[in-house]
Amino acid sequence: MDLGSFVEKDSSWKDKSMHDPTRPLPFSSHAATVVLVSDFAKRFRLDGVEENRLRQLLGPIAKEIDLLRNAGK
Repeated sequence: MDLGSFVEKDSSWKDKSMHDPTRPLPFSSHAATVVLVSDFAKRFRLDGVEENRLRQLLGPIAKEIDLLRNAGK
């Protein structure tokens, strides 16, 4: 049985949000944003203990994505 007859010749049916492996993923500027740990702690209302823990782990400045990954819940 030939499955080619069941597949549309037009590829416009494909979801445009699917990743095309031949094209690079878009760069997220939020992931590379460098912020002060103290500003991050204020924005996310972290207590002093959590702010100090992040500062010891990552230093006084860090990428926002690293802070988000390492912040306590």
